This record gives sequence, structure tokens and C-alpha cells, in this order.
Amino acid sequence: MELICVVMNAPNWFDDTYRLMDYAYSQYETTKIAEGQRPLKAVRVKGGEKEFVMIAPKEDILCPVRKESDSQISVVYVLNDRPKAPVSRWQEAGCLKIYVNGNYLFSEPLYYLEDA
Repeated sequence: MELICVVMNAPNWFDDTYRLMDYAYSQYETTKIAEGQRPLKAVRVKGGEKEFVMIAPKEDILCPVRKESDSQISVVYVLNDRPKAPVSRWQEAGCLKIYVNGNYLFSEPLYYLEDA
């Protein structure tokens, strides 16, 4: 998890920054949603050499959540219109939307892992 801390007009800026960062890291942890280049789902490709092609994110998808909470993380696959051949490896296939406690947090693109 990467954080940015900004303190302004603070005579003890180093100590203030240290305390803020320490607090943030003590309250939040990083949860891995998906592993980069690891297949998540098979998508049917119309008219392709292969009937199904796997999709995945290029890099790990990480989500910060509050420690010791009952945060519910949910993911929604949003795929482009039903794909027609040809599709290429690393062509964008859609995205993965991440929700925490029902609130939209962010989305990450998904890609085809092979040609079809």
C-alpha cells in the first residue's frame, strides 16, 4: 500500500508526518482482489478458432480495507459486447469493478490472455 502524506505550515512536520503514516498503516491493510495474468473467467468468442478465451488483469489488483472491520468486497465483471473473432492477446476485454460495502471504489481493465 502506498500513501502520500501532506502537512502544511507545521513546525514539527517530520513528527507529524510520521504519526499520520503510522496511523494509516495501523488502520488499513491491502487485500489482493486478483492476481495479474492469472485467468479469472472464460469468455465465449463468436467465430473464433477457440470457443472460449480466458481473461485476466495485466497486474495484481489490490484494494485497501480497514483492518478488523466487516468490510464486504464485491467484484462485478463488465465485459465488452459479445466478442467476435479475431481477438488478440492483451486486447481489452472489459473491466472489473470493485465495490466495498456496496460503494463503488474503482475499476481495472481486463484483457484476453490469448488470440482467438
